[in-house]
Amino acid sequence: MLRQIVFRPEALGSYFPEPDFRQAERSPHYPGSVLTSGITMPPIHATAARHVLEHAADGEKALAWLHELYPRLLALHQYLYDERDPFAEGLVYIRHPWESGQDNSPAWNRPLSKIEIDPGRLPPYERTDLKKDIPRQQRPSDEEYDRYVYLVDLFRRLNYEEEAIFQESPFLVQDPLFNSILSRANEDLAELGERLGEDTAKIREWHEQTNRALREKLWHDEHGAFDIYDLRTNVRIVDAALDEDRPNELCRAALGTFVSILGAEAGNMALKVLATGGVYLGGGIPPRILSFLSRGEFMDAFRRKGRVSGLLTRIPVYVILNPKAALLGAVGGTGLAGASGPLCLGLPGSGIATQDATAGRTACGMGPGPVCVPGKGNGALSPGEPPDRNTQRLGQGAQRPG
Repeated sequence: MLRQIVFRPEALGSYFPEPDFRQAERSPHYPGSVLTSGITMPPIHATAARHVLEHAADGEKALAWLHELYPRLLALHQYLYDERDPFAEGLVYIRHPWESGQDNSPAWNRPLSKIEIDPGRLPPYERTDLKKDIPRQQRPSDEEYDRYVYLVDLFRRLNYEEEAIFQESPFLVQDPLFNSILSRANEDLAELGERLGEDTAKIREWHEQTNRALREKLWHDEHGAFDIYDLRTNVRIVDAALDEDRPNELCRAALGTFVSILGAEAGNMALKVLATGGVYLGGGIPPRILSFLSRGEFMDAFRRKGRVSGLLTRIPVYVILNPKAALLGAVGGTGLAGASGPLCLGLPGSGIATQDATAGRTACGMGPGPVCVPGKGNGALSPGEPPDRNTQRLGQGAQRPG
């Protein structure tokens, strides 16, 4: 990752957050003794390099400089597609408003407002931006700044590991400006590579894929403009599908297809591990689409297994409503034992792993206890206790053994 700030030691003391707060050195990829942040910025570098090459007074010297620079530019773009495009759709996400180039844009108000802050757990900090001669109303509010700081604190607690941040960060946004800059930079990077005789097929593919994804996913017909996409709420498709006043039939059809596929795969997994104790859907997506999951398509697809359909009609299916279930499961660090235990299916971003009831294995480790998520009254689901208010049942199958 190319970080967006390099701090000069002699200039420290007038900015926040500085390196002592960011603690970017926790990252295993920290660049030695250089003081930097732990976030990136719009990738304008290939575009700038092409401009330098095409306007350089000494063409040979500029070309030699480019030979040295090109692998680093390529690595930057590779990082973005490897680490920030989790669904390989050609759109990368930003994980902090300060990565956007539009730090305090109103575009971030909605995704930021969904972040719940516990003031008692927020690290102490002092804003330096308010000490400058800028009217207070032209600066972010304290509530907004708390969320900025919360995200930086989250990154440092996770040692700036991208996979862990993807799983836990409440702010993951596909921004049209960031991706448009990336698309243009892909084109410029390909041109630079061809000047050097490099194979640029992969870069051209990135360019085409990002252009297509921008048009197909981020264009908003009603607004007549490109719009951000919040990966944490799937706000575009899901909101349009669930809007009772003005439902979008195409979005409803897309969500219906997703629900059917989810039901079919959940049924496959239940058969694979003989999860007669029940199937539990975890993560952030199922509670948001509960009305769709309850309509019937999910259970129809779950049970439609030919000669073994009868077995699946006796397996109860529940949605875990407790948003902290993944955290509780990680704290417990226990697996499942016995073929009669429950099966937990965690959707992307949930932090709950698919758990194999026959092998007793989970992403949290291995353990003998027949529990799905430890602890009573907080989303705990073990074979011997009935579901509590933290779950909702789907379908009309057999009751779970008590």
